Amino acid sequence: MPKYAGGVMLKKIDTVNRSCEAGVIIAPAYHRAGMATDALHFLLTFGFEELKMHRINFITAEANLGMRGWLERVLKAHHEGTQRDLWTDGKGAFINAVEYSVLESEWFQGGKASLESKMDSYTG
Repeated sequence: MPKYAGGVMLKKIDTVNRSCEAGVIIAPAYHRAGMATDALHFLLTFGFEELKMHRINFITAEANLGMRGWLERVLKAHHEGTQRDLWTDGKGAFINAVEYSVLESEWFQGGKASLESKMDSYTG
């Protein structure tokens, strides 16, 4: 029986300003296996090359160091800032979120190649 590994999406699609927000969730059993990189490569290629987006945003929990590191090191995303107390943690407390962005010029001038290099490192 197939197991759920995760998913990716584009949301808040603004066709006038050519911007949207990307989302990814990967089950913990599949973390650090290249799945997010592969899925986000597909999603960002679709966003920038098919939908012709100018800007794609990511928002993640401030404490999500794995995703933040991936956005900074692999995608070379620009850190936009911190949104204080944006989300609840499900236990009654609020947590901060951080926002990153990638522009279409950054995607074509190195972001895409960086993801492809990371993907190549998984396949040897």
